[in-house]
Order: sequence, then C-alpha cells, then structure tokens
Amino acid sequence: MHTHTCSNCGHTFEHKFCNVCGQAVTHRYTLKHVLHELLHVFTHADKGIFSFGWQLLYRPGYIATDLIAGRRKRYFNLFQYLLLVLSFATFVVLKTNVFELIAKGMSTQQQTAAQPAWLTQVQTDFMGGMRTYYNIVNLLLIPIYAFAARLVFNSIKSLNYAENIVLQSCVLASYSLPSLAVTALFYFVPSVGFIWYTAFAMSVTAFFMVLAYKQFYGISWLKAITNGLLAYAISYAFQLVATAVAMILYIIVYVVLYK
Repeated sequence: MHTHTCSNCGHTFEHKFCNVCGQAVTHRYTLKHVLHELLHVFTHADKGIFSFGWQLLYRPGYIATDLIAGRRKRYFNLFQYLLLVLSFATFVVLKTNVFELIAKGMSTQQQTAAQPAWLTQVQTDFMGGMRTYYNIVNLLLIPIYAFAARLVFNSIKSLNYAENIVLQSCVLASYSLPSLAVTALFYFVPSVGFIWYTAFAMSVTAFFMVLAYKQFYGISWLKAITNGLLAYAISYAFQLVATAVAMILYIIVYVVLYK
C-alpha cells in the first residue's frame, strides 16, 4: 500500500485522506484544477471566511505559499472568497455612479473643443460596461498579472502558470476590499479628484502586491519593491493596451451601428 505524507499536518497515511486532519492527497496546481476549484465554488462552502479575509490583509504571500505547497485544508476556499468579494464589490459599484464620475474625470482631463459629443458619450457608455461587469473585468486581469509576475520573478522561484494565477488571486483577494474603500472615498468625497483617486487606487494595489511578493519569495523589502513595481508596471501596460483595444472596438461598433 502506497503511503503519503500530509501536506497540511505532516502525518503519514495510506489511502486518499489523512486520518488526522482529513485533507485529501494534494497535487500541484494545474489549469484544470483551477477551473475545477472555480466550479466547486457553487457547490460547496467552508467555515472561516472572515478569518480568511482578515489574514489576507496582512499575510497574502504566506497564504499563497501554503496553498501552492498543498496546505489548503486550513483555509477558506480562495476562489470562493474571491468571487464573493468581487460580487460584493460589483454590487456596490452598481449602486453608485463612481464609474460615471471616473469617466467625467477622464473627460475633464482630456477636454478639448475638438472632441465630439458622441465620443464623450461612448466613453461614458464604455465605463458603464466596466461597472456592470466589474467582477468579470477583475478576473480577466489575473492572467495578465500572473504573466508579468512570472517574467520578473521566475528566476527567484519557478512556478507554473497556474501557480502564478493562484498567487495573483491571493493578491487580488487581499486588495479588493481596501480598493473598495478608496472607491467609497471618491464617491462620498468627489472633490478628491480623478487624478488623486487614480493615485490612491494604484498605491493600494502596489502595496499589497509588494507585501505578497516579499512574503511569498522571501526577499528583502528593497527587492520586493523594485521587482514588484516592475511587475506592476508591465501588467499595467498590458492592461492599458487591452483597455485601449476594447475601447477602439467599442467605438468601431458604435460608429457602424449608430452613426
């Protein structure tokens, strides 16, 4: 009979489940497993969501380390938590006009006499779509951030792409609620201004990224900041390109259908 060593508690056992803590035999994350976990969200629930959310605020990198190492029984399901938080964030965004305020701020910053009214309307409509599908947009950003992190950090610790997705999911889960607080600030205090809102939002994202990389890779703060900001800059550049392409396609469709 083949024996296993439990990744969660270290006990040696036979069969498929640890007879001490109950965790099943774990395996390395793959894309198939990530997709399975996402489907699992809708059919299963665990305890400890609030404890898990609190821990994500100050130890996202350590949680990612544990999950990738197979120590998963002790935590609330990461993908379930992420979808719940993003769903809550989407609900809040839909109940406010914060994205319209952002679009207005963009129009103010780019204001020229030559910009036609229909283009301003397209910008507003586009931001409305971003608001409606806020959770989906954030989930689509995870592979971009995972790719950038793999480019920068692969020489320090080699991860497959699915494991990078798990790491970035921890990062996104850690800053989702703090970012929502920044959004609330912009909504309730619009005098803050679009530029300051953008600066605050990017700073929150960068902080939790750097914190997670420091903990996950076991590197110095200096290296975590320099490499982390480089990965963030690369991913943000890809994000801008993707947004620009989507915006151009939206304008083309708008012109063809309505002009």
